Amino acid sequence: MKLIWRIITRVAVLMLIVFPLWGFFFYKMMINEVNDETDDNLDLFAEEIIKNFLVDKNNTKEFSWNGTNNSYIIEELNNSDIDHFREYSNQDIFIPQKKEDEPARVLKLSFSDNEGKKYLITVMTPTVESKDLIEAILHSVIILFVSLLSVILIIVGLVLFRNMRPLDKLIHWIDNYKLGENVADLNNPTEISEFRKLNEAAIMFAKRNEDVFLQQKQFIGNASHEIQTPIAVCLNRLELLANSDLNENQLNEVIKTKKSLDYLSKLNKSLLFITKIDNGQFVNNSKVFINEIIEKCIEDYSEIYSFKNINITLRGMDKEYFIKADSTLIVSLISNLVRNAFIHNIENGEIIIELNNNSLIVKNSGKKEALDKNKIFEPFLHSSDNKNSTGLGLAIVKSICRYYKYDIEYSFVEEKHIFSLNFSH
Repeated sequence: MKLIWRIITRVAVLMLIVFPLWGFFFYKMMINEVNDETDDNLDLFAEEIIKNFLVDKNNTKEFSWNGTNNSYIIEELNNSDIDHFREYSNQDIFIPQKKEDEPARVLKLSFSDNEGKKYLITVMTPTVESKDLIEAILHSVIILFVSLLSVILIIVGLVLFRNMRPLDKLIHWIDNYKLGENVADLNNPTEISEFRKLNEAAIMFAKRNEDVFLQQKQFIGNASHEIQTPIAVCLNRLELLANSDLNENQLNEVIKTKKSLDYLSKLNKSLLFITKIDNGQFVNNSKVFINEIIEKCIEDYSEIYSFKNINITLRGMDKEYFIKADSTLIVSLISNLVRNAFIHNIENGEIIIELNNNSLIVKNSGKKEALDKNKIFEPFLHSSDNKNSTGLGLAIVKSICRYYKYDIEYSFVEEKHIFSLNFSH
């Protein structure tokens, strides 16, 4: 998930928590405000009634309940201990005419007349029904919530998209950066100091990686050149020694040593070849016919690995396909893929090679499990059952594809190891 969407999502989640809490406190505040205002009116109403009662207490009709939630009742108290009693409450009053309860705010207040008699006055006034108020507030809060949330998320999104542009440009630049190629200019002006530091750090590390990579290539190339000569000298001397008068044990040791040096020479040549590819030393581009290279590889390796009795199927070979490239590299590329299909195959196995305008697909039977896609093209990776392999065949394939910007992918389908090479770029 992108950073911007993560921020927007978290803002929305926080809003979902904050707004219900705000709605609850808003409801409580409204209820308290309504009750306070109603209580003030009840106090005034009660005082007026008490004054009238004290003036003419004999007019009892005026002081009896009229059967609504907007009336009052005055009762004489028998308990003389009750004094200075005042109580506010919300009650549902049954209205006979409507045959239903109606909400009312009720004040109960005690008072005394001039003779010392105590009375309790109950004053009622209609109030807002809490259920209706809750529904009204809920509807208002929902509308307000949806509106505010939409506006806030749109504003946050616009602000983030606008301010995150330098980061998006930097990520795009990093995605397009490839080790071994020239570091492209990073045109990413920004007033945000953190983004400027990120730009500077990215360019610095890219250049540093390029310098280290160049030094490594030069070191490998120079070391390979220097190593090749003494290896050749040692091999010549071993051949001379093998032709001399040696006993069987001595000859076996010479042969073992020669095999080790042959392997070392082969490894050294492969490393030197990869270095030359990475240094761009193959520039003799010409028209290279893919069909001819495939047929030659099949002919050579079929003879070498005839003991495996591998069934070979060629598809799309009826038409000639060619590309513009250095023939040495293309021969090495196809040869390594075909050779890999033979080496890692099984007895009575199968190889299928498909060729079309833009791609070459090599399928082969082998191990009954997929290989690690992330490691298969790494140098010096080879199976334990093939000790003579340098583990550089697929690394060379990857280097050539990187040099020409070809796409190479590995997959495992229906117990077949598949290498798909796309020549278009």
